[in-house]
Amino acid sequence: MRDVPGLIEEVQQVLRRVDPDGVLVACEIRDVHIGPSELARVADEVDRLLGRGGEPPSRLPTVLLVMDRTVIRRAGSAVKDELVAQLAQRFDLRTLVLDDGQAELHASDEVIDSATAAADGVDAIVSVGGGTISDIGKLSSVGVGGLPLVVVQTAASVDGFTDNVSVVLRHGVKRTVPSRWPDVVVADTTLIAEAPQAMNRAGFGEINSMFTAPADWRLANLLGFDESFHHGPIALLAEVGDQIEEWSRGLATGQRNSTERLVRALGMRGIATGVAGTTACLSGVEHLISHMLDISNAANGRPTGLHGAQVGVGSVVAAAAWELLFARMDAASTVPGPELTPPDPAAAEQLVRAQFGPLDPTGALAEECWPTTTTSSAPGRGIGWSYYGCFPDGNCTGKNCGHWCAHPRRSRSGCRPRGHRRDSATSTRQWNRLWPAGPCSTAA
Repeated sequence: MRDVPGLIEEVQQVLRRVDPDGVLVACEIRDVHIGPSELARVADEVDRLLGRGGEPPSRLPTVLLVMDRTVIRRAGSAVKDELVAQLAQRFDLRTLVLDDGQAELHASDEVIDSATAAADGVDAIVSVGGGTISDIGKLSSVGVGGLPLVVVQTAASVDGFTDNVSVVLRHGVKRTVPSRWPDVVVADTTLIAEAPQAMNRAGFGEINSMFTAPADWRLANLLGFDESFHHGPIALLAEVGDQIEEWSRGLATGQRNSTERLVRALGMRGIATGVAGTTACLSGVEHLISHMLDISNAANGRPTGLHGAQVGVGSVVAAAAWELLFARMDAASTVPGPELTPPDPAAAEQLVRAQFGPLDPTGALAEECWPTTTTSSAPGRGIGWSYYGCFPDGNCTGKNCGHWCAHPRRSRSGCRPRGHRRDSATSTRQWNRLWPAGPCSTAA
């Protein structure tokens, strides 16, 4: 399936409508190729980025292929061997196989430095693998001046292939740092459909945050914590949220159409994060739950769960929390309550250090987390902390809506993609259908 319109074309159409003044960050991806035979076009895309026509070059451009040790197959053939053969026909090819000695590669500063050093002096970079390899490819490109970058996506596990940030591991804490947009993303759906089912199921888990995280973003905006809220990124999500309860069923059996819809949805999610200029539009409390699971598992010597799987479970928890809030507000009096006071910084710091201290006796983990808590806990200028001040009519009128209802019409059109589910329980039912044994057992 070739997207009609293409993903980037659709993004541009939506943004012209919802962001005519160009407030949002411009999407600098040239193209996202989604289809069953896209792997064969990787060398062509590198050629285009390097501006090579039909003239014989005076020298072969040098291309760095970045990957890890994971064996990936497509229709029985080794994907990385295919890419090596394809690229070596046209370029002076260098290969970099990253291995940090762990069961799962992490984008640590040491690994990123290694990739950046290998990229010095080349003309373009191609990364092939999952989200971590994609993040490393983006950061190594930035480290050598922004070389042309083609990302070859091998699973639909996360949305980070199409955004302009990267997740790095520092002092045991995952941090999202600025990097760059890829120039081209190649998503071969034949390859992705054959990826381990747990990977693509994790991608479905990642998608579920778009039904809860925008609510957190809106709430932070209303309380004065975050002035970046904009309906544009949510409008992009609406383009891929339609009929999710129908097509997601096929993910359990690796159906090609379901895989293509998942890849497209994740691609749009990544772009939405990039144009928003903040991960807050899709990263709320459900992502915090996932990161805390990572920290706890690492500190206690347990395997780390797939990020998207944990996010999916966290999204169910977040949706339940929002429903509880709405139920309590519906039952509450409309008489304005007392003013809330911002948290005391000294008490907050003591709490953060007490929570993270047992996970890392050196204190480095708490030291890494506390500055972020400080930044996130200061409300904006002139914003009242009245509980009811967030609501123009003194009360919330929405029920079981899965998003902030201070402005019901705007919130429903902006925070909940149209037609995505009939009721808030659908997400849980879909999730459990993909994981018959229950999602928590897989994500733990």
